[in-house]
Amino acid sequence: MSTGKLILPFLLWAPIALLGQGPSETHPFVLSTGSTPPVREYYSCVNDLGGKPFDRQAADVCLKSILSHPHFTGGNVVVEPHASYTTVKFELESPALTLTKVNFGLPPDREIEFEHLLSEDEIAPHVGETYDSSKAFQAKGKLDDFLKSKGVLAFVTYGTVLDYDQKTATVQYNAWEGPPIPPQEPVYPRPNCHVLVGNINEIDVDDYTPIQYVKDILNLQMTSCFSQEKIDQAARELKGTGIFSTLEVKISPHVGESSPDEEWRDVTLTARANPTQVGRILYKRYGLLSEAPEPKWPRIPLTVGKAYSRYDAQESEKTLETFLTKPGFKVMVFQGDRLEPDKQITVTFHLIGGTTDTLWMDGKRIH
Repeated sequence: MSTGKLILPFLLWAPIALLGQGPSETHPFVLSTGSTPPVREYYSCVNDLGGKPFDRQAADVCLKSILSHPHFTGGNVVVEPHASYTTVKFELESPALTLTKVNFGLPPDREIEFEHLLSEDEIAPHVGETYDSSKAFQAKGKLDDFLKSKGVLAFVTYGTVLDYDQKTATVQYNAWEGPPIPPQEPVYPRPNCHVLVGNINEIDVDDYTPIQYVKDILNLQMTSCFSQEKIDQAARELKGTGIFSTLEVKISPHVGESSPDEEWRDVTLTARANPTQVGRILYKRYGLLSEAPEPKWPRIPLTVGKAYSRYDAQESEKTLETFLTKPGFKVMVFQGDRLEPDKQITVTFHLIGGTTDTLWMDGKRIH
């Protein structure tokens, strides 16, 4: 049975960090033992306590509310006063469910390779161990990173089946594959290099900058191997397009903890682009969307014949996602920008459709 798990995937807070420190302010979080049900709504009252003056009665009412749901066998509240805040820890207990099946939804060769990568990873779901919702959730991100390292952009979802009567659990992942991309260095396991990319700051970029085009040329990601030569080459390529009035990529030492055998570099992008006309807008469908008839596309803020706008492009992504998403069916929208020889931009919206995450407990679908 696992002990002391912090339930992060289903809760929107963290202890102490990210919260202010007003007088007697409450900093709540949850620790669990066993296989606590991964139902976000069960823990909403904990989140509601955050940032408010400490109220013992409210904390006790919250605990009672949580324990009123099935599949909890016990719990208590531990209060730790500090000078300017109070930590409130909800310790919850549930039966331990044995994970009997984990399928990552990959072709056999990739399934074997990915399972091998996770075999030594303690923060991953393993058959025969106690089901832990946080490990199952984190494997979702690791699967996404694995596919990107293979040059595949994907939309990953997963379904969980918990049986508290039989004390078993299964997890089935679905990797809805999208367009090919340049293979990225895998985040897990960490690349075998001594200088790594830390933070990537893209705040100082104006609205005319086709940011996805810039990202594709720079090809940077956090924790990847740092290469000054590749960054300089990418910067020269971007400046050579002639669409930027300002283009700078600054490198600075990463401030923070690092191991003795590793160094980190933060990357800051400054970009100002000249107004660049949108020449074409394309829609490419993948996953379950590829099987459906092409819809009549909605009007979007980004317009052919007008200057490219990052804001309009982002709003267009939201419009398309809302238009295509339905109950039980979710769509991820990824933008691709290409600068044509005539200096116009072709914007492609890659639309990947798949089923939403699902959770079944004791034969009943929760979501």
